[in-house]
Amino acid sequence: MKKKRVSLLLAVSLVASCVFTACGEKEDVDKADDVQDSNNTKTESTDSDKPYSGTTIRVLTANQTCVEKVLYPNLSEFEEKTGIKVDMEIMGTDDYSNKATVELAAKSDNLDVIFLRPLNELKQYTQNGWLTDLSYLNEDTEFDMGDFFESSIQSCTYNDALYGVPILAESQIMYYRKDLLEEKGIKVPETLEELESAASELHDPDHDFYGIALRGKANACITQFSTFLYAFGGRFNDETKSLMGTEEALEAVRYYGGLLNKYGPAGAVNMTWTECAALFAQGKVGFFIDSDAIYGNITGDSSLAITEDQVGFAKVPAGPAGNTPFYATIGAWAIPSFSKKQEAAAEFIKWSLSKEMDLRMAEEVQNASCRASTWEVPDVAESFQPEMLKAMTESREVAVAGDRPTVIGVSEARDILSVPIQEAIMGNDPEDALKKADKEFQELIDSEQSD
Repeated sequence: MKKKRVSLLLAVSLVASCVFTACGEKEDVDKADDVQDSNNTKTESTDSDKPYSGTTIRVLTANQTCVEKVLYPNLSEFEEKTGIKVDMEIMGTDDYSNKATVELAAKSDNLDVIFLRPLNELKQYTQNGWLTDLSYLNEDTEFDMGDFFESSIQSCTYNDALYGVPILAESQIMYYRKDLLEEKGIKVPETLEELESAASELHDPDHDFYGIALRGKANACITQFSTFLYAFGGRFNDETKSLMGTEEALEAVRYYGGLLNKYGPAGAVNMTWTECAALFAQGKVGFFIDSDAIYGNITGDSSLAITEDQVGFAKVPAGPAGNTPFYATIGAWAIPSFSKKQEAAAEFIKWSLSKEMDLRMAEEVQNASCRASTWEVPDVAESFQPEMLKAMTESREVAVAGDRPTVIGVSEARDILSVPIQEAIMGNDPEDALKKADKEFQELIDSEQSD
């Protein structure tokens, strides 16, 4: 993979590798009447430039902003260019994960492109033989795989084979109400102690205003919790052992849960990133810690209650172990090995992640691109507020790779480890729940090693 000299933002993006993040549902695109034959032969066409005319591919994806607001509305461009119609299903994260896994396990041949979360699914999916090796895309000079950050490519690679092409990466930053901090004379928090103090000063539930919003829903909360776990000096696990029975892990759980219990919105235990972002955008939250990839959801809509000049951006405050936000490749396109439309599916990937479309996603919704060339365009950097760009850059300079346990059964592990966090959010002491979770997590690790 060729290397590139890029700006500071690009350089720091190579620090680590691996979303998100997200939830909600969208109606499916109308299904086309015509489909390609089972042998993936190209349908005859009078237009030599559209050798796949009459082909319909099915794309199953989690709801990411770049997909919903850029790719989905422009699918007609792809059809016009290639003759390929796209039946795209956009689903909330939990529903998507369940549906994708079920269909792959059933070896469905009616699934042509999927949204792959490398840290969640790559190991399991490849070991089961569910994904197509896409290494051949390295030979496509026009698509230019060498333009992608090496770290993002490596996150999609298993046993030297490429199984996904990255769509976006993310790191964690802090969004805050700049105007309110200035009004009350509160300095931007640089430590977790200062964060709690500032959230306390802003918290006013009697007037429907809350100090901070963080993900609290089971499974989903692990993403945000990871940054706090790292900040206290903890980790989820090593190759053979759960590390959730440590004092560092207990302190992190108590802090995270306590912060939401005391200064979070009502119902925090059921919130994912979408609910938290919505509350912040509605002007009801002082601090919001989440992915830099959802920047456009906070500032990109003139109908929002808050304005761009009211929003500040900074690194996540430091804990005892310092500033330790996560960095992760959160999404990639992959082709199921059972698809009978491999070539057409590859054409979709090459169109949706072409330099042109990648640039459009960055410019229109501030997508955190994995292509070096996108960040070399001045308008892209200018589309971010300077303070936002600074926060993103600084976060990625100190980031820890990954935002979840490193096991095959990632979703199961997240479910297990969510229990003590939710106990703390509800105001209960999480120590006993964490001991139980640590034991169950260790049993999961042991079971995978014995397979």
